[in-house]
Amino acid sequence: MLQRGLRLKIRHSLIPVVAALALLVAACGGGDGEDAKAPIVFGAPNWQSAELQTWIAKYIVEHGYGYPTDVIPGGTILLLQGLSQADVHVMMEVWLPNAAEAWEKALGEGTVAPAGESLRENWQGFVIPQYVKDQYPGLVSVADLFDYIEVFATSDSRGKIRFLNCISGWACEEVNTQKIASYGLTDHVQSIDPGSQSALWADLAGSYARGEPWIGYAWSPTLVSARYDLYLLEEPPYSDECWETTKACAYETGTVLIGVHASLPDRAPDVMEFFDRWDYAVASQNELVLWLDENNAATEDGAIHFLRTKRDVWSAWVPDDVAERVDAALADEG
Repeated sequence: MLQRGLRLKIRHSLIPVVAALALLVAACGGGDGEDAKAPIVFGAPNWQSAELQTWIAKYIVEHGYGYPTDVIPGGTILLLQGLSQADVHVMMEVWLPNAAEAWEKALGEGTVAPAGESLRENWQGFVIPQYVKDQYPGLVSVADLFDYIEVFATSDSRGKIRFLNCISGWACEEVNTQKIASYGLTDHVQSIDPGSQSALWADLAGSYARGEPWIGYAWSPTLVSARYDLYLLEEPPYSDECWETTKACAYETGTVLIGVHASLPDRAPDVMEFFDRWDYAVASQNELVLWLDENNAATEDGAIHFLRTKRDVWSAWVPDDVAERVDAALADEG
């Protein structure tokens, strides 16, 4: 329980190919009669909750609403560029304020539109294991780190705090780097790019298993926030002024938007109604990631498991006939 003291590079070559195919299918009527629907391409940010939401939504859109679908993975910034250019049509997680600059720019240009929200009870920031906090009760805030540099120094960090940062290509990597600088910690922190979400969690899990000090960026909902007892270091309260200048303050509780290309409301109003009713909760995500880990299952398997075991949840987002078609597709899965 949190106590408050509180696929890496996008496959560039695939995006224009998929987009071109989508336009070709649309122009040709889909090759399946006059009523054939143009494909909807999902851009899947490369972290677990976004991947799961993408595959759940993809299954419902394809089997319930009858749209051909595809998924392209990638980092936040590149996928937002793809969204604004209609190379992808849906992103199930646009985190604000992390990606606010790119999102607001695209919104101002009229190339994207918001379509719903999810994961309303979330948090993010600099964390340590609770056992470290118990051992060093004076370590309450980020400002206290100056007194605990040696605690987090390792043999390869040159006497500095070894800090596991966000993955390069995520908006939070730039935010965290600016935070470290604004707090005056640049000369005392060795920032580590873990390379992937799985590597970030593996690093934390290894330290946790050994009872060693660890500090880095984490967020909820994730496997580690569901499994481990973590302590979120305090920062000054969030304010718009702080965020627009130094970022030397806490992350704002995130707004997790479903972002779509501006063309989607006109060509798929039924899907837009679905996204407007979408309400994927932190509790559902925590339960699902634990199931995935315990069963060593793939993301697509997790989506199927959610749809089979949480019908009372997702069926409230869609009309009855859509739910029935999803049920039929699930039955065919075996």
